[in-house]
Amino acid sequence: GYGSRRPLLDVLGKTTVDFRSHTLTAPRRPKRRQKRTRRSNLAVVDNVLLVTASDTLQLIPDFGATHSSLDSAYFSRQSAAIVAQATPDTVSYVGIGGVVTAIEYTLNNFPLTIDRKRLTAPQVTVHVTGGYESRLGLDFFTRQSRVVFDLRRWRLTVEP
Repeated sequence: GYGSRRPLLDVLGKTTVDFRSHTLTAPRRPKRRQKRTRRSNLAVVDNVLLVTASDTLQLIPDFGATHSSLDSAYFSRQSAAIVAQATPDTVSYVGIGGVVTAIEYTLNNFPLTIDRKRLTAPQVTVHVTGGYESRLGLDFFTRQSRVVFDLRRWRLTVEP
């Protein structure tokens, strides 16, 4: 077996999610322990970049998020272009602290680059207020054929 002393990320190594065949594939047996730099979370995946004509932003691949979003720092840097392209929407979120009302913008067919491949996110929500991270959600990933997480090298590969 895998044993309980090995960190889960060491065991999983390179994991593939195939959206066409609806399968998840991980190594049958872990390779011998290799030295690698510890990372705290997937926020530091090296090659997930959103690239526009005037900005580059690192995104978190998040299979738990239903939709993709950009944080308020991106809005601050690109507000003129975002306001020109999209209509603001007032939304309410319910959480432990009660109801929060915020303004968001939705950008359609948003270009990004992953591992030197030009791809498009169908919709991206841009948050005007803080408290949200920039992430790629299932709305993006389920439009791809296959996604490979290499959890040893912290790389993401997407096959459209």
